[in-house]
Amino acid sequence: MAKDVKCGVHSCAFWKSGNKCGAKNIVVEMYSEGKAKTSGQTGCQTFRPKDLL
Repeated sequence: MAKDVKCGVHSCAFWKSGNKCGAKNIVVEMYSEGKAKTSGQTGCQTFRPKDLL
């Protein structure tokens, strides 16, 4: 398991200094059927805009 999860989405409520993710859990879902072949076919369901928390 990764010790550090990197994230460059500064508008996310879980974004921390050094491009680290401060969420306790990470959820990534598929956007398409079958096996994902590119990162664009997946998405972070953990994302929350900073202004909502």
